Amino acid sequence: MNSLLSTSRDRLIAQCFAESAIDPENDRYRAVLFEIEADTNRTDTRPFADVTHSSYYGGNEDEILFMAGSIFHIVDVQKASEDNAIWTIKLVLCGEQDNQLNEVFTNLKATLADETDMVSVGKILDDMGKREPAKRAYDLSDEHKRNETNGRFGNPMVSYTEGEYYPEIIQTFQKGVVRLTENNGDRKDLVFNYQVIGATLNKLKQYDSALENYSKALDILLDLYGQDHLKVAINYEAIAQIYEKQEKYQLAITSWKECLRVRQQLLPEAHPTIAGTFRNIGDVYNDVDDFDQALAMYEEALKIQLTSLPSNHPSTAKTHLRLAWIYEQIDQFQLALKNYTIAFDMLKLSYPLDHPSLVQIQEDIDNVKKVLNRMS
Repeated sequence: MNSLLSTSRDRLIAQCFAESAIDPENDRYRAVLFEIEADTNRTDTRPFADVTHSSYYGGNEDEILFMAGSIFHIVDVQKASEDNAIWTIKLVLCGEQDNQLNEVFTNLKATLADETDMVSVGKILDDMGKREPAKRAYDLSDEHKRNETNGRFGNPMVSYTEGEYYPEIIQTFQKGVVRLTENNGDRKDLVFNYQVIGATLNKLKQYDSALENYSKALDILLDLYGQDHLKVAINYEAIAQIYEKQEKYQLAITSWKECLRVRQQLLPEAHPTIAGTFRNIGDVYNDVDDFDQALAMYEEALKIQLTSLPSNHPSTAKTHLRLAWIYEQIDQFQLALKNYTIAFDMLKLSYPLDHPSLVQIQEDIDNVKKVLNRMS
């Protein structure tokens, strides 16, 4: 939290505040009620205190005030009302040296630049899907101001969102490669340029050229960091995705497994990124109809997601969908129905019932039920 957080011990008072935020004219947003668990015996958290007797509102609100900068762990997210107007988010107050948080921050820093700057901020915002703030962060960065002298050209946030600029992006970043090579520039900048060129060529479906640039980036990364670095894993992931598009599935599996090996070496055992990597490997096995291997990968992904993600997380639902599809292919229809139903129940908390994804899952459920009825 980047501001003081005023809360109440009285649930009814908190619920009244939440209800006052409901806008019947706007169904894009939901009111949220936070349930906070705070251990009064811990000394490593930001301060919080009962300020009821000195509160502006007097003693009626039973007010607890949390200091700015307090860190909370999200335990669960659930709907609190039948009309989905209010949702409950369960939080636990964390210490600043919380082990899980330290691992997250360490791993996040490993995937970003060696120094924190506006480019790093922009990268985080871009990963969150906040494109415009990401562009503004990059435009404010020292990197943007000095790009003409160090060989990194243009705004990397644009390269993934604005297709009409792709040829221009390739040209300007290729100029950066030439300048960096001629001037013995920073090799990390050279990696950056190769990766942006590779990503842009990938968007243009020029897969061989994209692979060539990602391979050059990988060679430099291996020389700079060795095999076991998260930036190396990210590069393997990009290469694997291109091999998939080329239908070179064995090469894709090899790259994905190298990506997985690095991530398992460096990330916490139950990290969601590892789950996503297992699922991606499962997708490739699925593409080549190796259902046993696909099933094994999806089960590994699900095992991690059930321990590391909030219940009813959409990513977990998507893994259940993949499991359901595999079970359907191998005639395990009861298990297929179970997983389709779990996925539907999860996703209906996030999407309206007429959402295309839910409509499709309902059709899948109905089809499996018909098969089971014919078998009975």
